[in-house]
Amino acid sequence: HEQRRDHDHGDRQRCELRREQPGAVEQLGEHDPPAERPLPVTVVVIAALLVALCILFERTRRIPRTGRIDALLLDGVTGLHLGWVSLATVANTTAWLARILPEQDATASDAWGVGVLALVAAIGCVLGWRSGGRIAPALGLAWGLAWLAVGRLVGEPASTTVGVAAIGLAIVMAGA
Repeated sequence: HEQRRDHDHGDRQRCELRREQPGAVEQLGEHDPPAERPLPVTVVVIAALLVALCILFERTRRIPRTGRIDALLLDGVTGLHLGWVSLATVANTTAWLARILPEQDATASDAWGVGVLALVAAIGCVLGWRSGGRIAPALGLAWGLAWLAVGRLVGEPASTTVGVAAIGLAIVMAGA
């Protein structure tokens, strides 16, 4: 049994079953580790969600705000989701590519990570420009970048370089 993080209850049960009864999970037809199967599917689903949020955000951008409630419910909710899903799409795609491409050394991985964060910053700039000054997309990106920074600084795969870069961009996005 390879060591890996099990993110949902079903994965934990399979992992425990593997330890207690080697071969039992394979007998149930589970040949690929569950954590490896859904990543391409999540990339497609989250990309579709991103497209839907972009369309929704563009539509809400064209509607004149009539008050704070409208701004909070339409701009706020849509913008926060758009910012978060923009980062999540990039993060999931990067995780998938890291899994299917040949392994690289830590320096190359850090360079790719910072490059991906530069792409996220560009997305944030475009969202800021297209939003006409609405703050929610930038806050959603800042939230996601802070989450990513914590993951790289205290989780696996660990990367101080990517974590610090994500913190810097989160601060920039929050101040945008």
